[in-house]
Amino acid sequence: MKFLVDAQLPIRLAKFLQASGYDTLHTRDLPQQNATSDSQINDISIQQERIVITKDSDFAPEYIYFLAFRDVPTLQAQFREWGYITKSKTQLSRA
Repeated sequence: MKFLVDAQLPIRLAKFLQASGYDTLHTRDLPQQNATSDSQINDISIQQERIVITKDSDFAPEYIYFLAFRDVPTLQAQFREWGYITKSKTQLSRA
């Protein structure tokens, strides 16, 4: 899996994913860094086949985190600990 972590989320999330063996970029790694627009982030994610991780509620709903990591319980647990996934598995499955 390849990820792109959005500006509202800490660089430590990108570093955690990198340390876990995932090809991960943070918006700070992009030419416009944290000023990269949502549409540019979307374009990059499509071109590079990356999953966007964002806290921007109009960009992607919370269940996207769950769906992206449904087969990776350790990442789900870490995201829950950091507060990025707050709903239960049952609530998210119904979304």
